[in-house]
Amino acid sequence: MSGNQQFQRLNFFAGLFTTAQDWIDEQAYHVGKAKLTNQILHRPGVAEGLTVRLHPDSEKKRMIVVEPGVALDALGNVIYVAARQEARVETGGDATQPIKVRLKLHVTHEQYFTNVQDPEYSGFTRQVENVCLIADRTPVADDEVELARIWVDAAAAEIKPSDIDNTCRRPVGAIDAVRDRQTAALAERLTHLHQDHLARQRRHNRGLHTVGVLHKIPSDDGQTSEFSVRATGGLSVTVWPGAAIDAAGNEIFLDAPLTLAVPIVEEAKCVYVAVAYQERMVAYLSNLEQHFTEQGCTAQFQVTDLAPDNKIWLALARINLSANATEIREPVDPRHPQPNEIDRCVRQFSGAVAVQPAYLDLAVQHRLVQVMLATRHHFAALSARFPTPSLEDVRYGAVHLQMTATSIDLAALFNGLNGLALVTLSTERELVDHYPALASEETLIDYKDAIAALRQTLQQDQDLDAVFAAQQSVAEAALLLSEVVFPLPVADAGDDQTVLTPDAQARVILDGSASEAGPRRKIVNYRWDIV
Repeated sequence: MSGNQQFQRLNFFAGLFTTAQDWIDEQAYHVGKAKLTNQILHRPGVAEGLTVRLHPDSEKKRMIVVEPGVALDALGNVIYVAARQEARVETGGDATQPIKVRLKLHVTHEQYFTNVQDPEYSGFTRQVENVCLIADRTPVADDEVELARIWVDAAAAEIKPSDIDNTCRRPVGAIDAVRDRQTAALAERLTHLHQDHLARQRRHNRGLHTVGVLHKIPSDDGQTSEFSVRATGGLSVTVWPGAAIDAAGNEIFLDAPLTLAVPIVEEAKCVYVAVAYQERMVAYLSNLEQHFTEQGCTAQFQVTDLAPDNKIWLALARINLSANATEIREPVDPRHPQPNEIDRCVRQFSGAVAVQPAYLDLAVQHRLVQVMLATRHHFAALSARFPTPSLEDVRYGAVHLQMTATSIDLAALFNGLNGLALVTLSTERELVDHYPALASEETLIDYKDAIAALRQTLQQDQDLDAVFAAQQSVAEAALLLSEVVFPLPVADAGDDQTVLTPDAQARVILDGSASEAGPRRKIVNYRWDIV
């Protein structure tokens, strides 16, 4: 029945003449009511059985079997599997997605009745409910029920029992709106906690490890493991368990050997075996009704002719394949692998991050000291001539950089020079405020331009020679500004005066305290004309 129609069933009465369509409608009523009841009261999933296993026949390495059982799909269909089913696993497609094993109800018509006298009244007398078993990487549809997931590479030649994950299935259960909301909230919180844990682990790894393969990790049984690609016969290689750290700080881990197929090439080509991080735990946290299983493996692999970036994808091996090569071999001389031999020298091993930062080299330290000495000396001269608070701050900043030249790294150097430039910018404004006569001086304009050039160099250019040259120019501009010459204001002492004294000579003291040369400026120098 369609979603916009009401349910209808036959109303029997004496003399009712029924047709085939009447009985089809009668069956549709009961089937539709049953499906609606299932949809309203039950969540879809596996009700019983339906365990997925590897095919017992060792010759059928890419076949699986599903044991008998019962399931319910999202449309309300009850899927009954009376006997064991078999299916071939399609490993192609996006290797980052798991292969999904799922069931689908499949209805067929059987037991055909032939009406010899009236052929138009012939037809099938039975509708038989069968099942269709699918195993590929496509998304699960509403009329399908997921039974298991298989984590295997797209080029895998066979499937191992450890690749099959039966815990991803969802059991049939009663619908409870309140419980479902609480479960969803809990799943969301657990997911956030998991992501927070991953973020902490990544920060820890980035702080302690460089990018690359972890060297010979010891295990609980006293053995060691390390990512290693080995020849296994024909065009296949096996990656042995190990761990690595990528540029984001993710721990890439493989807990069991994994065999990969290498494609045949028609012309000589270099291929790489590469590994990257794959997050799998979130899928389990998103559905708390699934049975939990520890998913320690976070590694995904690919065989590619593109050189890995050794940031996200890490190279584990390189193979220079000959045209139409049929076998990959172990190298006779590991340091000089030949064509079709495994080259493991491309592995980049992780190391400990240095505790001490990379300090400036001796030449840079010497240049920094010389520039800061000039800055201190020239700004001292400027401060002595035109005292302002910021001029003293520039001197203190230069002293600090000079004293720490042997114990800072490049980033700290640029931070210090940027801070010094900002303080120097303040000095120009203070000089104009305190000494208005400087505003029109060419030397102050040159000083201001030198500061602007220094700040622009720090923002746009990370070349130390250019930065030091700009800082030296500021210091020299400060020295020139300290040497600026102003004409002294001169006051006339006034008309000659005759003072009678007992002696031949007399001292005349003139009070010039009322003389002004401008706002807040007193004239303290008088000129006497000698006639």
